[in-house]
Amino acid sequence: MDNDIIKLVRKFNVITVMYSAGIVIWAASIELYLQSIGYTIAAIMLFNSFFWIFSTLSEIPAGVISDTFGRKKAMLISFILRGFGLGLLFIPSHQLWILLLSGLLTAVSESFNSGTMSAWVIDKVKSIDEKYDIENIFSKNSLFLTSTSMVVGFVGGRILGVKNLSYPLLAGIILFIITIVYISLFFKDNSHQQQDNQEMRLFGRFVTSFKEGYAFLRSDKLFFFTLHFIFTLNFINRCAE
Repeated sequence: MDNDIIKLVRKFNVITVMYSAGIVIWAASIELYLQSIGYTIAAIMLFNSFFWIFSTLSEIPAGVISDTFGRKKAMLISFILRGFGLGLLFIPSHQLWILLLSGLLTAVSESFNSGTMSAWVIDKVKSIDEKYDIENIFSKNSLFLTSTSMVVGFVGGRILGVKNLSYPLLAGIILFIITIVYISLFFKDNSHQQQDNQEMRLFGRFVTSFKEGYAFLRSDKLFFFTLHFIFTLNFINRCAE
């Protein structure tokens, strides 16, 4: 294997594994943690709904920004938003808007990460060797992610979470910070597009894609009925407190 490809694949594996570990380490205990700091089941359900809604709505705009400004910036935005979103959950208050803002930020973070590293490694490897077997990279990466997730999930849920439910969340933020430093120092990318009136075109594409995503969500009546039900349930619950 070409030495340049080995280096690219190594960076790809490090970043994707660190991102996955930063999520898996708190995934098993996040709902218990939220309940422990005063959030109700209804509020947590609403948090999950916000995450999926905004991750869907921001998927296309995030891809546009990634293509326009480069995948390095997209990944940095992803890790920064994810870390900041999780950090909001340490605020000693069970205000609903804080929880929803956290859900929004982590959702947008997920959209910026979605497919970004895969597209980066494909472009880079193909520029070196057009005939290189890309599937081999992804199959090995999947093995790394699975094995790492098992270990990290056990550490977060059975060791850190047992001591303190906030520890897995804190560990996730630390992993994201480490990865931000790694990307800043070692990740090189020149995939962004140079265009005239770049900002205006980006804004126009963002608005168009956001409208399309919103229209798609509104077309699913069952989804919107469920969402309104969750909002109503949470409102009633908050009034009863």
